[in-house]
Amino acid sequence: MVHENSIKTKLESMNCPADVFCSLASISPTRWSRALRGLAPLSGPEILSLTEIIDDLLGLVRDAEPFPISFKNPRVIKTLLEQRQNGVRWIPIPVGPETIIKEIELETASARQ
Repeated sequence: MVHENSIKTKLESMNCPADVFCSLASISPTRWSRALRGLAPLSGPEILSLTEIIDDLLGLVRDAEPFPISFKNPRVIKTLLEQRQNGVRWIPIPVGPETIIKEIELETASARQ
């Protein structure tokens, strides 16, 4: 149950609802719930698969920083995951007046520290 709790903690840190994760991971919400409660632990291959998806989701979140990722539309997230797995990254780039961009970059840098 250690792996299941680790996955759950990472989902919570990303504000990703369990039902969205289940949809993205192609695991039934019932199966996920039973695994979390220790009633039906995940198999080794299931843990590996779910861990890969979590790692990719965390990558999406890191790429989008300082902006949060919304997990309201699983179809969009699934598309972003597929693109990421094919080597495509979406990274926000600010465009606008140079003075404002520098202020934003300074705020972002200080928030990371």
